[in-house]
Amino acid sequence: MHPGLSPATLLTVERLLLSLALLVSTSCDHSKPPAKERTEQISALSEFEVVPPDASEADHAVAAVPRTQDPRVKKTEGEWSKLLPELVFRVTRLGETEPRFTGEMYRSAEPGRYQCACCETVIFSSNDKYASETGWPTFSQPVTADVIWTKEEAGAFRRRVAVACSACDAHLGHVFNDGPLPQGTRYSINASALKFLPNEAESAQAIQAIQSAKD
Repeated sequence: MHPGLSPATLLTVERLLLSLALLVSTSCDHSKPPAKERTEQISALSEFEVVPPDASEADHAVAAVPRTQDPRVKKTEGEWSKLLPELVFRVTRLGETEPRFTGEMYRSAEPGRYQCACCETVIFSSNDKYASETGWPTFSQPVTADVIWTKEEAGAFRRRVAVACSACDAHLGHVFNDGPLPQGTRYSINASALKFLPNEAESAQAIQAIQSAKD
């Protein structure tokens, strides 16, 4: 016991020293606080990340087929921006890519035709659509060869071939040579670049067949 100090005073001093030591220890801890768990879901339609190309896609690039005639539908970038929703504009006119597994048409098996979202030219048929599990609507071929044209996109580590609408130059997606036979091509297309035109007669027949099977 310190001479001249009562037990109560010594206890108070010890408590003050302990508090001071704890304060110093806390101020010297520069570790980052744990990150707050993210619970909110951000819509892909307002601001979306451009999907980077896979370097392995260079192994499946096909030869580009350049355009042979001028587009029938000609508008300025400003005119397109006023006519199209933001996501459609960024994909079709600026050449960006929507997030995978987000398009409404990705898993659709409904019979019908797929039009260009900008000019409504029929580009693909549901008869040529198949499940590739890549995250975008996938087709083995266009309805006719002249509805599209392709161009090579060169990069540091890969080479891809972009697909565009012949009528209005809208960017649609990309084509690769790892598709099913006999065509062997995989047209990986942004759902935002397409409009679906259902075949009502075939849809009705399909629904009737499903109902008959249940009965």
